[in-house]
Amino acid sequence: MNRKNFGRLLKKLRYEVIDLQTGKPFSQERLSEVVGIAEGTYQKIEQGISTVVLKPEMLVGLADALKLTTGERREFLAAAHGVESESLVSGKHDPIHTFDHCKKILSQLQAPAFVHDTYFDILAANRAVLELYGLHDYREWKNREIPINILDVIFRSIPEGKLSMKTYGKFIEKPVMLFRIQTLPYRTTKYFDCLITRLRTTYEGFWEEWQSARLLEDDQFLGYTLGFNRQGEWLQFIGSTIPFLTTYGTIKVITYTPVNMVTQQVFADILNKVGNQVVETATWPNKPNKLCNRSVPEVRRTYKQQCCRVIPWEKCVAPERLLNYENISD
Repeated sequence: MNRKNFGRLLKKLRYEVIDLQTGKPFSQERLSEVVGIAEGTYQKIEQGISTVVLKPEMLVGLADALKLTTGERREFLAAAHGVESESLVSGKHDPIHTFDHCKKILSQLQAPAFVHDTYFDILAANRAVLELYGLHDYREWKNREIPINILDVIFRSIPEGKLSMKTYGKFIEKPVMLFRIQTLPYRTTKYFDCLITRLRTTYEGFWEEWQSARLLEDDQFLGYTLGFNRQGEWLQFIGSTIPFLTTYGTIKVITYTPVNMVTQQVFADILNKVGNQVVETATWPNKPNKLCNRSVPEVRRTYKQQCCRVIPWEKCVAPERLLNYENISD
């Protein structure tokens, strides 16, 4: 990330944090005071002036003041090094070839699996994971203006008015945390502004989860598995990740690995029933930025028209099939 974009990112992060002394987002003056640097120096950093030396202790102080989690700190410090993401991969790299390789992996995996991009948009999925979630109208996905996001599937699985319940709240903590971490370098993009606005205005409780995620620590999720009550059988599996670095950010293959015999058998039955044919669910790497020029009501209306046919409320995961995080050792 170049210094101009890093300055814009810093400004975005500053606006997200409430200064307990004033009850308002941090001002440049207050943040520089908390970090212990001159206000003029901080202003130059936000302006993207490259002559300012970003010392390690300064960056750590900013990460502390901005209340970044461990994962966010890693992305923040990486963004400060001044190297464009395109330079992190070989000049011979072909992102389309990488995406094709990911789809080939999906077709070979004997388990539910899908591919998502840096924004958590689902790019491709095998039939097994679509069957697991009851998503059968997948043929429409690729032609929509708004891609289906992992958080769409998650929030639509929660019955209306149940978000505040401890069980449901626990279910969405980790995905929102991971969403915060993975999207941090892209929060200055037009597409992220469009996406975060849509999520915030569509799903009651999303913004509260987004804000409270900074109070959680990433490490608390280590050793947890995902539980799924399917037709009276309690399935348990871990979402294993295979990352692929591209010039358009990291895309990831997520595979559900069973951790008990019941889950292993159910996955085998699903694969025998539908196979592991791959369905491409969104165009990539180009994003539908033209949609972001529309008003918020227009974006929401388009989303409801195009996406609700695929994931109606409470269709993909009925209340009795609630997903939840359970500790493996329990």
